Amino acid sequence: MKSINAKKGLKKVFISQVFAIIMAMLSSCTMLFIGMFKVLSVDSETVSSLFELAVLSITFSASMLLTAVFSYIFGIIGYYQAGKVEAEFKKSMLCMIASGALVIIGNFFQIPNGTLYTILTSAGSIVEMFVMVFSISGIIRLSDNFESVEMSERGDRLLKILVAIYIISAIDTLIIRIFELSAQAKIVSFIIDVIDLALIVLRYVLYMRYLHGAMKMLAENNADVLRS
Repeated sequence: MKSINAKKGLKKVFISQVFAIIMAMLSSCTMLFIGMFKVLSVDSETVSSLFELAVLSITFSASMLLTAVFSYIFGIIGYYQAGKVEAEFKKSMLCMIASGALVIIGNFFQIPNGTLYTILTSAGSIVEMFVMVFSISGIIRLSDNFESVEMSERGDRLLKILVAIYIISAIDTLIIRIFELSAQAKIVSFIIDVIDLALIVLRYVLYMRYLHGAMKMLAENNADVLRS
């Protein structure tokens, strides 16, 4: 019964990661349109282009917000459900709530205080890292209980990879802040944004693969229990 609850919870977490990838894509597109809007706004003869970019920015922003809501709802419910079996998932749920709160509060300061925006959103990213860390730790514990050495070893490797990816992403954010006042800021920012998006998608994909492996392990364990 426990393995069934854990599997259902992790399945919802898996779905939340699908929405998270879509959200990351939409976020990058939105920032690109906003950047183009700022460049074209200097030229008063590009009114039609500005209107089109404004519409696209609003559309992508609304879509991003919707996918973010779905991602958090599925994630929180999934971690809560899996947390009934393994306490580490409850920590993931709490970290996910805290991360979302920091990012939301940070966005209110994006225009009036860029530094505070960067601090809060960066803190949100750090807390988000612990969402995955605690979740993977929870799966490792379940793997140990089910004597799945392969899943435990995969989890240990994945933890190291994810921490490295988050550190690189944090450095990317710092580089953008350093170069934001320079003449090359737009070029540097675009390159770093592309790298950061690739890293975000990579960590979600790696995490989803591990979640899929965990769900398969739990399903096999439940099948063994039913046969016995």
